[in-house]
Amino acid sequence: MATLRVSFVGIMCHYDMADPDRPKKKETDPFRRTIVVNATNLEHPHQAFLAVPHDKVLSDIGWPKPVKCTIDGSPFQRYDLDGVRMRVLSGPDDLEDSAPDPSSFLVDPTFTTFVPPLGQVIQNFKPIDPDYVEYNESNPDLVAAHFDMRAGRLHVAEFDSFASFFNPSLSFPPGGRIPLASRVRLDIEVDPTGGIVIVGEFYKAPNRPKRRLILDPGVRRILIGNVVPADIAMLDEGASEPADHAAHGGAAVGSRAGHFEIYSRLSKNFRNNAATRVGSTQLLPQTPAPDDRPARGMSGGCPGTNYPP
Repeated sequence: MATLRVSFVGIMCHYDMADPDRPKKKETDPFRRTIVVNATNLEHPHQAFLAVPHDKVLSDIGWPKPVKCTIDGSPFQRYDLDGVRMRVLSGPDDLEDSAPDPSSFLVDPTFTTFVPPLGQVIQNFKPIDPDYVEYNESNPDLVAAHFDMRAGRLHVAEFDSFASFFNPSLSFPPGGRIPLASRVRLDIEVDPTGGIVIVGEFYKAPNRPKRRLILDPGVRRILIGNVVPADIAMLDEGASEPADHAAHGGAAVGSRAGHFEIYSRLSKNFRNNAATRVGSTQLLPQTPAPDDRPARGMSGGCPGTNYPP
């Protein structure tokens, strides 16, 4: 067995499928489903993608055409995501129609402490809209991707270099000010024999086909992101670094408020036109300039979230 590190960066919610407000639970449900919001057409646009090591792909039949990029100094290739449910197979006996083993999945205290829970930072958020959890063909453009977690250890891999607070403050963070998680990671044990397998169910294609993305057995990390086009351009091979990050909302105050405005859309109250007030209207870094623009770079400025609570 080997450990595959699945990193998450950007606008997404790591949803607990045991949510008491969620109807129609099944024993075969994953423990967590990462909801990667489709934010391509919003005022604060983001692009969702899956990135895997370049030249380590054995088969990607049926997947979008990849683009070469560089992540953390290493060559990768990214697949833009538009309506796909993904999961990593832990081995040949990992069957989706079987109930996952509760002892195989762990949520680390770093996750519950440093990943903002939507119900505690956005007033009147509860409950989450079912159309974001389960794909609804009548509303196909809400979700860029789902990622199902049936095993592994979910924890925080990287933190902001500054502390943040929410104003107005609801109940998070309990101490009033903490560094938020900038990169969440799932460490999952896999049997690499025959390759690392990522199964993708493409929601928008006829009959919702499942296609296998097969990676070299030596691959040990992949990344799922949902970030602004300016940061995508910084990754893509041959692109020059943008001189301005206005697409990210400029200063941290506007940028992060914009992110939580996107998150507020996940609430059923948003669609019902109820009073959904964002508790992050002024999400401020602790330190002054030059750290007043922490949105710069793929791991900065786009905090992932947790729900419930």
